[in-house]
Amino acid sequence: MVLKLALVGYGYWGPNLARNFSKLPDAEVHYVVDSDEKKRERAKKEYPHAHTSASLEQVLSKVDAVLIATPPKTHFALAKLALEAGKHILVEKPVTTTAKEARELEALAKEKNRIAMIDYTFIYVDHVRYIKKLLDSGEMGKIASFYFQRQGIDFLRRDVNVVDDLLPHDLSMLVYWMGEKATRAKTVLAAGKSHFITEIEDEAISYLDFGDFTASMLVSCLSPVKVRKVLIIGDKKMVEFDDTKLSDKVAVHDKEIRAPLEAPTSYWDFLVKCRRGSTTLPYVPSREPLANMAAHFVDCVKNKKKPDTDISFGVIVTELMERINNTVRKGRG
Repeated sequence: MVLKLALVGYGYWGPNLARNFSKLPDAEVHYVVDSDEKKRERAKKEYPHAHTSASLEQVLSKVDAVLIATPPKTHFALAKLALEAGKHILVEKPVTTTAKEARELEALAKEKNRIAMIDYTFIYVDHVRYIKKLLDSGEMGKIASFYFQRQGIDFLRRDVNVVDDLLPHDLSMLVYWMGEKATRAKTVLAAGKSHFITEIEDEAISYLDFGDFTASMLVSCLSPVKVRKVLIIGDKKMVEFDDTKLSDKVAVHDKEIRAPLEAPTSYWDFLVKCRRGSTTLPYVPSREPLANMAAHFVDCVKNKKKPDTDISFGVIVTELMERINNTVRKGRG
C-alpha cells in the first residue's frame, strides 16, 4: 500500500519535505495545498503527478496523512482539522504557539488513534543518535551540563521570535538525549533582545536547571559566523558536536573530573584530580536527516509504531519553550 500524502505549505520548507517523501517507494505526495497560486504552480511544475488545491478541507477525503509546513500560527487549526478527519499528521516545529494547544492536539490524536509526529529534524541526524547511545551507555559518567550555541545570519521573521524559530532544535535534542529527566526544569532563567523588529527577539540566552544537570542555550540570527555547536560535560568523558563541519562532527574527549576528597597539597596533586586523555573522532555513517525523518514517519503510520518525536514529545518541548519565552517577555522594556 502506498501512503497518500497531502503537503500543506509550499514556501520555505515544504519543497524539502516534498523532495524527501517523493523518494520513498511506499509514499506519494498526492496533493500540495497552498493558498498562493504561484506556489501551487511551482509545485505542479516540480511534481507533475501531484494534484494541487487551495483548501486542505477539500482534499482530506483523498489522502491518508497530512504534512503541515505552514507558518506556526496556523499549525494548530490545520492539525486539528486533519486529526478530526481521521488523518495522521506530521507538523513542522514549533508544533503550536502555546503548550495548551499542543496538549489539545495530544488528546485529540489519542482519541482518534492517529499518529501525530513533529519534525524536530535534529533528532534524525545520525550523529545526534550516536550521542544518544553514548549517553545511554553510561560511558560518560554523571552528566553535569549541556552548552548549546546556535548562531548565524538568517532572515528576520515577523511571525515568531528567535526562541520559537531556533530553540526547538536544541530543546528537542536535550529532551531526546535525557528523556524524563529533561521534562521539568526547576529553574528557568532567560533574556532576549529585539534589535530590529519590535518585540520579536533576534537573540536570546537561557539557563535551565533540572536538578541533576543544567543546560545553557544561546540563539541568535545576527551572527556573521554560523555556529551549530553542543558541548556535553560528563565526569568521565565529554562530547563536542559541531554540525557545521563536513566530517568529524562528533569529538569524544577522554577527560575526567574527580572531586578531591580533601584539598590538594600541591599543584601536581590538583592535576591528578583532572585527568586529560585522548580525543576520539568516531566515524558515524550518515544520510540526510530529512530522509531519515520521512522514512520514520511512513514506517510509524504503516506499522502503527510510536514516533521518536510524537506529539507527547512535542508537548514537553513546547512547555519548556513557553517557560523560556514567558521569562524573556517579562524582561522586555
